[in-house]
Amino acid sequence: MRMIGGLDKHVIPHGEEAIRAELEPLKDLVAEGGYIPMPDHRIPPDCSLEQFRTYLRVFREVYEIEAPVPA
Repeated sequence: MRMIGGLDKHVIPHGEEAIRAELEPLKDLVAEGGYIPMPDHRIPPDCSLEQFRTYLRVFREVYEIEAPVPA
């Protein structure tokens, strides 16, 4: 079975520490393959662009994903 989603999108506006607390426990599951944690549906309107960028940065750090290189 493969799955995408299941991440609590309401933690994003609460900052880096809250985001890490949400992502870290899923690290082993992600490493097994078949699961990509991500927010379901839309990001709430109380989440700023800067907060979402923080989420993306922390996501890449936790799951050791290199940022794309601009063209």
